[in-house]
Amino acid sequence: MNTNPSPEFALGQIVFFKSNPSTRGAVVEVLPGSPENRITVFAEGKIQSFDASQLQVSTSSDILNRIINAPPETIERIESLLQSLSESTPTISPTSQEEGSPANPVSNPEQPEKQQPEPSVASADPIEKQEKKSQQSKKRSSNWDVDRLLSQYFAQPVRFITYTGIKDLSQVETKRYMLSGLDANGEEIKMAKLQVLFAFPKEKMPDLKPSVKVRTPLKAQNLQPIEDQNERFYVDDELLMQAKDNKSTVSVATRAGYVLNGWIQHFDEYVIYMRVAEKVVVVYRHGLFEFTVEDQ
Repeated sequence: MNTNPSPEFALGQIVFFKSNPSTRGAVVEVLPGSPENRITVFAEGKIQSFDASQLQVSTSSDILNRIINAPPETIERIESLLQSLSESTPTISPTSQEEGSPANPVSNPEQPEKQQPEPSVASADPIEKQEKKSQQSKKRSSNWDVDRLLSQYFAQPVRFITYTGIKDLSQVETKRYMLSGLDANGEEIKMAKLQVLFAFPKEKMPDLKPSVKVRTPLKAQNLQPIEDQNERFYVDDELLMQAKDNKSTVSVATRAGYVLNGWIQHFDEYVIYMRVAEKVVVVYRHGLFEFTVEDQ
C-alpha cells in the first residue's frame, strides 16, 4: 500500500534536490510506489528519478527568479518536454474539444470589431439579460490573444520596449515564459517575458511617438523586473473595466520611465491592450509603475 501519495508533486512543478538545493528541475512524471512515490524529473539536461522525500517544491518567487536568469535554451527544453507530455496525455472534460475538430478562430484585434446584432429578448427579466450580455462579452474576449497578436497579427518586425532598451524582432515566437525572434541581422534573440514592458509594430512608431513620453527621474532609478507578484503595482480590474467602458483617456507609466497616453480597448490577467494614437499597443501589467485615469 502506498503510504506516501506525494500530493504536493504534479506535472510541470519546479522542484529542487534537498541534498543539493542549487539544482532545480521540472517534474515530468509521478509514479506510485511503496513506501513512497517515485518522481521523475528533467534536470541538468537529462531525465532522473528520485524518491518523493528527496525533493522539495520551489516557491513561485524562486521559480520566477530562476526563469529570469536561466539560459533560454534551458527553459525551452523544459517547455518542449512538458508540451510533448501534455499532448500525449488525454484530458477528460465535458468542455474539451473533440479530436480532429477545428480550433476556435481568433480574429485580428487590429481590425475594427464587428458589432453582432443582439437577439431579441422576449423576457424582461434583468438577470437573464445580464447573463446574455456577460456571455456576449466573453465571446468578444476570446478574440484577444497576446501571443497570436505578437506573432501573427502585428506587422513584423515587432518593437519590444524592455528594461534594457529596444529590441526589434521578426518572426516572433512565444512560449509560456519566453519569447524569441530574429533581429535585423537575422540572429535569433531570446528573452524572458518579464523583461518586456510594452510592444507594438515597429512601423507604427512615427504615429505613436507623440503619445509616448519619458519620465526622466523614474528612468534614472534603473528599476528591475519584480519577481513576486504580490510586490508588483496592482491595477484593480474594476477600474480598468470602467475606463474601458467609458473610453476614458488613461496614462500608464512603466517601471523604465516610459509613459503612454491613450485608452483601453481590452485587458486580461497579464496585459492591457491600449489604443495609443489609435494604434494597438500591448502593455504588460507586470511592468506597470503607475496608472492614472485622466478623465471620467
